[in-house]
Amino acid sequence: MGKEALVVCTDESVGIGITIWDMENGNQLLHIPTCSAAPHGLLCLRKQYLVAAQTRKHGSHLNGVIFFWPLNKPQSPVRSYTMEAIGPISCTRSGTYLAGGAPSGNAYVWEVVSGRLLKNWHAHNKLLKSLAFSNDDSLLVTAADDGVICVWSVISEPITALTFSALGLVSASKDLTACIWDISKWAIVRRFTHQKGPITNLVVIPQSTLLGDTSHMRVSDQFHASVLDKCPQPTSSSKDILAFLPSCASAASSGTNLLDQQIEDFEHKTPATLRMKLETSVERRLQAISMAKHVMDINKHLQSCLLDMMRKRFNNGSQKERKGRKLKTQEEK
Repeated sequence: MGKEALVVCTDESVGIGITIWDMENGNQLLHIPTCSAAPHGLLCLRKQYLVAAQTRKHGSHLNGVIFFWPLNKPQSPVRSYTMEAIGPISCTRSGTYLAGGAPSGNAYVWEVVSGRLLKNWHAHNKLLKSLAFSNDDSLLVTAADDGVICVWSVISEPITALTFSALGLVSASKDLTACIWDISKWAIVRRFTHQKGPITNLVVIPQSTLLGDTSHMRVSDQFHASVLDKCPQPTSSSKDILAFLPSCASAASSGTNLLDQQIEDFEHKTPATLRMKLETSVERRLQAISMAKHVMDINKHLQSCLLDMMRKRFNNGSQKERKGRKLKTQEEK
């Protein structure tokens, strides 16, 4: 285990600042001036930053400020101004979220990387004195002068996806995280952060499928995916004829007979019988198609004859009309 250092700060005066000592020999390692943190208002964030909620004048509820000091770089702190003075603060073990409490009883939760204020609400009716995250970062516990301890769920963004796995329930939300939950304890088992964007889909798969190891799979379990058709494809194979209904040229009785024939085929499932019935069905279908063509030819012939008769009648009528006009002209002369 590496050496540890002790960090101390007061809430009395800004000029006193922060002092850091070596815990083994008592030597002063570092002094940070101009800082006074409220009670429970100082913490170490991911072993990289010291964070302090700067105290304000007594009774002040406005113009709060939170300082971030990088431990590995000697530079000025990053100042974050809040809507009101912040007293106690706490962060998750992962450093993803920072929570703060105000004298008004309001609670605030920020996302540290983006600085975005995720949620603020009125948690207590009196001054908020202390707050802390649970070990799994799923809950925030707050305590105030009203003598009430409240437990809040950290999930502040809408849930975007859910699924189940052998480890438990898996959820995703718009805060770029996916969580595995132990439902019996209502605790987060593991948290994943997807920095590239919100998660909207969750699928649980066996890890063995990623390695391409299919030796343990039975032949019947192996599956092949084909390219999907864009449009319905016409079927021309004679082996699918039994699945078709009778053609339009067939009569209703023929359709009933064909259905009875198919039922009989299934009742006598011998290869020879099925082959014979298939040949008979094909022959009947060809006959029906031939009959339909014959009917269409007769229909065309009748239409042609009807058009000829109408043409002749029209011509005869025109000739009689012309003859009548000539006779009338001669009589007038």
